Amino acid sequence: MNHTPTSAAIIAGAGMGHRLGAQVPKALIQIDGVTLIERAYASLSTVVDEIVITAPAGYEEQFRAIVGESATVITGGVLRSDSVNLALKSLSPSTKYVLVHDAARALATSELASRVLHELQSGESAVIPALNAQSKHEFSFHQNS
Repeated sequence: MNHTPTSAAIIAGAGMGHRLGAQVPKALIQIDGVTLIERAYASLSTVVDEIVITAPAGYEEQFRAIVGESATVITGGVLRSDSVNLALKSLSPSTKYVLVHDAARALATSELASRVLHELQSGESAVIPALNAQSKHEFSFHQNS
C-alpha cells in the first residue's frame, strides 16, 4: 500500500446477522468456502491505498487473522452509521477518496470499486453504482462455527 494514502475503503463488517439467522457475524459467513470479509477485502485491496474494517466487539482478532496486517481492524458501533463514522476517524489524514462497502455485499468486484473510485477522482461527490440485475449466481452457503 501507498506510504501516503489518498484513497481508502471502509468495510462495514460489524453486523451480527440476526435477520439472517446466523450464529456468527455476517462477515464470517462463507460462500463457496470463502468468508464475506475475505471477499470484500480481496476486491478492495487492489484498488485503494488503505482499508479500515469494522468488526463486532469480540471478533476483532478473528478478523485480523483473516486480513493480516495490511488492513486496520477496529470495533464497530451499534449501528452501521456508527461503524462508518468510527472508521472515518481511523483513516489517514491524507485520504481524499473513501469507498464505503458493506461486507455483506459479497459479489462486488475490484472492477466495480475501480469505476467508483475513478468517478470520485473525476469530481463526483457521491457515487451509487448501478449493477447488472441480469446476472445469475449459484452459491453454497456455510457458517463458520
